[in-house]
Amino acid sequence: MLSDLLARFHVNMCQLKSPEVSSIVVEDGFLRISSTFHTEVEERDSKNFLLDVAATDAVHEAHVITDGLAGAESRLLPLLGLLCKSKREQSFPMAVLEKGLAVDIATAQASMEQDRTKILNSIAFPRARTVALNSNIPTGHRNYDIVNKALASHFALASLESSYRTGHDPSDLLRALNLDGERRIVQLSLTGCRDFDDLHLQNLLNHMPCGLQSLRLDLAYTGVASFDNIGDSLAFAPNLKTLVLRCTGSLRSMSGLSALMCTSLRHLELWFSNLPDLEDIHLGSGNEALLKLHLEELVLYVQGCSMVPQSSKKAL
Repeated sequence: MLSDLLARFHVNMCQLKSPEVSSIVVEDGFLRISSTFHTEVEERDSKNFLLDVAATDAVHEAHVITDGLAGAESRLLPLLGLLCKSKREQSFPMAVLEKGLAVDIATAQASMEQDRTKILNSIAFPRARTVALNSNIPTGHRNYDIVNKALASHFALASLESSYRTGHDPSDLLRALNLDGERRIVQLSLTGCRDFDDLHLQNLLNHMPCGLQSLRLDLAYTGVASFDNIGDSLAFAPNLKTLVLRCTGSLRSMSGLSALMCTSLRHLELWFSNLPDLEDIHLGSGNEALLKLHLEELVLYVQGCSMVPQSSKKAL
């Protein structure tokens, strides 16, 4: 049972318009909502919808999944920061994450029914006056669905690295990620997931939310050998503004990256390090996929790629 593993988990919600709506708690398998106001996540990045998840396990040891880097992680090199984050979160109780995929905010409980009424109305009607928050709760609302999907995709992202690392089927996680139409940012470190291969990459990209604007993937020491099969009809690509990819290890071909080079891109970082089997570096014939972009910031890093001709490096 969930109660055997979990004392409680807590989610800070920092962009719901009312400070009354700031936390979601699951205790003993029941969803509860709280009016406690927290600011620590909001201070870290107030422009984004951020969710932090904390849990204690059966021996009362605390575990935290953060929406982005936290503490010393944010002061490390980006690759190391996300790697530290992934390792920190590996011990998070999986039963809690699985429970999060099916959260339904409308069924939440509160210590007082009047608090539940105000909190749920704050979600449904974020611009309503305070007195209006005491009115009857709608049985269903689009904003409830938005919150539910945001929570589910957050738990899914937190679980993906562990799923790939342990060989579990990620289908439910990918489905939850894809359904979160409001998500604009995905940051995922798969560093060291040797079984994450070309097919997994293709499947992951095909399940990105269609409104995604910022994608960061760390693929160091994975089984990805090529980007050639990611497809040229990715639903999110036309909206993408920021793309950061880091590859180290077994990559042999990167030509398929052209599928992600849409004119919407403004920030592009490609890091290729210690790739002894990488045969060449080009983004289409004459690098036309790169030349058509209207970038505001470009970072290209190539080191330890001995098979790549010097002429290709200069051309890029």
